[in-house]
Amino acid sequence: RDKFKAWEELKFDAMFVGDDWKGNELFLSLEDKFKKVGVDIVYFPYTKDTSSTILREKLINKVV
Repeated sequence: RDKFKAWEELKFDAMFVGDDWKGNELFLSLEDKFKKVGVDIVYFPYTKDTSSTILREKLINKVV
């Protein structure tokens, strides 16, 4: 769950998250930290009838 720790291990240059997190105190702090190391946070707009939980479960179980 520690996004910056994940970056320290993986060195990604973009992180994708739902726009319901935009403006959240946690992500405002992350935006500042990531800006210093060149990482963009990309906020995806809400998509009706799409569940990130179900998508994640399918990816974990490799059932697409």
